[in-house]
Amino acid sequence: MVPCILAAKIPWCARNLLVEDEDTARRWLRFMVNITQAALDENVTEKSLPVKYKAASPETTYCYLYGSSNQLLLDSLLIHNYEDDELNQLSNTLYKNIKMKKILTAMS
Repeated sequence: MVPCILAAKIPWCARNLLVEDEDTARRWLRFMVNITQAALDENVTEKSLPVKYKAASPETTYCYLYGSSNQLLLDSLLIHNYEDDELNQLSNTLYKNIKMKKILTAMS
């Protein structure tokens, strides 16, 4: 299921969900943490995404998380200091998952 989600088109409002109310940000971060952790566990690559469900390359969830244009996402995760400890933890975990995937991809 994770490869299909990563192949799907990312919602246009994805970045805005990080700055919505805390409940929305918590749900979005938790979803993204779960997706990135599963992608790490299953060793999902861009080449392993199912073609049947794949959106145009720059619009996929995979590109949003791991593509060259994800610097804005990483910067917002680093800079954004939530007052809520759980949001900070989720944000840090997502950042670490994305960075780890980039390191593993570079090594292979």
